[in-house]
Amino acid sequence: MLNKKRITLLLILTIISACDNSSENGYTGINVTGVNTCADYSYIDLNPDYPVLEATDNGNNHLDCALTQPSITDKMGGYDAEGDWVPPGQDAIYRQKYNRDFNFTKLENNGAALVEQNASYAAKPWACIRDNITGLTWEVKSPVESNNLHQSNDTFTWHSTIAITSEVTHCYGYASGDVNAACDAQAYVHRVNEQGLCGQHDWRLPTAHELVNIVANDRIHPAINTDFFPNTIDSYYWVNEAYQASSDRAWVVGFQRGHVLAIPVDRNKHIRLVTSGD
Repeated sequence: MLNKKRITLLLILTIISACDNSSENGYTGINVTGVNTCADYSYIDLNPDYPVLEATDNGNNHLDCALTQPSITDKMGGYDAEGDWVPPGQDAIYRQKYNRDFNFTKLENNGAALVEQNASYAAKPWACIRDNITGLTWEVKSPVESNNLHQSNDTFTWHSTIAITSEVTHCYGYASGDVNAACDAQAYVHRVNEQGLCGQHDWRLPTAHELVNIVANDRIHPAINTDFFPNTIDSYYWVNEAYQASSDRAWVVGFQRGHVLAIPVDRNKHIRLVTSGD
């Protein structure tokens, strides 16, 4: 009988196979995951046409993909030094085979590309990041208590006016009784669009898919490339999707490790806005 680990791997490989419609130049519109090492399958024989020589039950998630024999880019995968099967189609393979990586451009507050793209945030602060793979532009948070609309420590409830009724004041610009100055996501979107951050007036909460797409899975705490997204708080960020099973919950992405979960809408969490504008 198949154990749970074997079933999980079979499902993963099936999904990879079904989704592998990449061209010779690699896929477009979806970012890499940030993963740059391969994993083996150290259990009993899974593929009779390409069997594991000696399954060791010693799993390894940090293999150098290039050291597998035959090449891991082979359609059937390869073996690691212990003889365990290393399946094909892993994230790191696409990253290496197509020379793909995150591709970001730093933008000034007026939306123009920063002249010194290699400068640090401390030397040449930028206001937004354009993702050259997805075409989306992201808000960049400013340092804690920087006394501006984008300070990274500000927190908000979801699309809710609870910030007014309960006098919650966790964001810059809060004004009691003013619906557009509340500390909720809807009011924050309004304020940023009025400001015209990076020349755009159609800022919004991202979808879960969009926000997960900038997660870097090769790091944690925070699980994002801080060379481009500085001042990221190691916590939860709201997305625009409600939790269908419960009207008082909505989804967040946790940048501790890049995980997704649903929480009550009256919780105070962070926001990173996105725009699809040109």
